[in-house]
Amino acid sequence: MTLLSTLFFVLFAAVAIVAALGVVLLRNAVYSALSLVGVMVALAGIFLLMNAELVAAIQIIVYAGAIVVLFLFVIMMLNLREPERLPARNKVLRIIGTFFGLALLGQMAFAALAVRGAAPETAATGGADFVQLAGAMITQYVLPFELISVLLLAAIIGAIVVSRREIPEAESAKSSETGN
Repeated sequence: MTLLSTLFFVLFAAVAIVAALGVVLLRNAVYSALSLVGVMVALAGIFLLMNAELVAAIQIIVYAGAIVVLFLFVIMMLNLREPERLPARNKVLRIIGTFFGLALLGQMAFAALAVRGAAPETAATGGADFVQLAGAMITQYVLPFELISVLLLAAIIGAIVVSRREIPEAESAKSSETGN
């Protein structure tokens, strides 16, 4: 790796980390989704550094362009407001979530060290042939991808159903009197 590519990697990694923290820490859901776009763009930059132009383009077009826009539409349809003061139960859940997040981070670090110590021929798909990888994705793994798309669709429909507000009878009577 050259010095310039190392500098770009550090820049893209820093942007991805800061934007990911924005996704988690920002209270406004729209700003959080926009931070997710920043994560996706930074990851596309990292893919470009790895000479994976197709993956970078897919990252931008599919994830940043379609999925996050879909998230924004759902957020706007839900008409989310600022969260109210957290009850004590949510604080306990936050502590439990932090514990599991740190456990996941530890597992990822362990896996990264294991891959680094592995023999080059057994390392993860760093040198994999993309034709074989694409062939496996459209033959062997097509069912899981389709099931994930159905799951995402069901989650969006569920969010819309949950977010539907019941109109109080006073408001519905008032709107019927005015002819609306």
